[in-house]
This record gives sequence, structure tokens and C-alpha cells, in this order.
Amino acid sequence: MGQLEWMARGATLAALGLATVAFQYFAWRACRTEAVTPRHLLREEGAWFTVVFVLLTTLITLGVLGFATGAPWLAPTMIAMPAAVEAAGALLALAGAAGIAWTMATLRDNHTITTVTRAEHQLVTTGPYRWVRHPLYAFALLMCIGFTLATGSLLVAAATLAGLPLGRVRMEREEAALVERFGDRYKEFMARRGRLWPRAL
Repeated sequence: MGQLEWMARGATLAALGLATVAFQYFAWRACRTEAVTPRHLLREEGAWFTVVFVLLTTLITLGVLGFATGAPWLAPTMIAMPAAVEAAGALLALAGAAGIAWTMATLRDNHTITTVTRAEHQLVTTGPYRWVRHPLYAFALLMCIGFTLATGSLLVAAATLAGLPLGRVRMEREEAALVERFGDRYKEFMARRGRLWPRAL
């Protein structure tokens, strides 16, 4: 195994670890504030949404871990990628994971597990929110594309594609909740920023 392959494996693991730590830490902070229970989560997000999200996340995690560890039982689900493509994908995944952590740190206590906004929720317009409305989803998509290129995993590719409509549903729910909470302020925010990439693009 060449140096690029080793780098790709290490970077994909680092990306997965960074994204997981960021999500878990800020989810813990949100749950501590919101007192979210599994029943509450299922009620607010819907059972089908929650189950599908967990399934897709599991598939992506399996694909990345299978690539990083060279698990032989996952070999039939993987396509061998050129070393340069693996390395480029791993760097994209790492950039996406760093963006996720940046977004979470920008949101801080405004991050919620569900799409319901709290009474003390503030409209965040700093950090990556200066350019796009949903940087968390934009960076997550970048990370998943990177994982797909790095691993050549059919599991990751399928989960990424299946997650696109799921992400759109979630973004629309969040926007509806934020319009209800902030009214014209959020409508103006939406008008000046693209959903996943800057409006100028």
C-alpha cells in the first residue's frame, strides 16, 4: 500500500471522528437544554425520518470504517479507486468535517436536535451563515462526496444519494420554523443567501 493510500485512510478516519465528536458534543449540549427524549425526538421528527437517518448514517460509517481498516467482508461493496482519487476524496471529507465543526461552533446554544426553535433562539448570521442558509448540510454533503470518492464504497454512495431528498425535507422544515419564529427577518436572510452555496454562485 502506497503513501497516498495510507494518507487517504487516515484522513477519512479523522474526518469521521471529527464530525462524530462535533455532532455528539453539540447534541449533548442541546439535549441538556431541551431535555430531549427518544419519544420527543420521534414525535418531532417523525419515526420514518429518524429510522432512515440512522440507517443512512450507519451505512456511511460502515463504508468508511471498512475502507480504513481493509475489512474483507465489505470488499464486495467497494470499487477500487486510483490512489490520487482516494487522497482527493479524503481531503474533501476532512474539509467537510472541519466545516461541520465550524458550523456547530458558530451555532453554539442555537443548535437544536429537532427542527423546533426555542423561545431564546437567536438568528445566526455569522461564520458560514454569512454566505449560505444551511452550511451544516452543505458541509455534510461535501464530506459524504469525499467519503464516496475516497472509499469507492457503494454503501456510502447509495446512502449519500438517498440522503439528498431527506436533507431537502429537513431544510424545508427548518426554514418554515424559522420563518414562523423570526418572520420578515428570516425572509430577508433567505433572500440574500443561497440554500447550500452562496447566492452569487
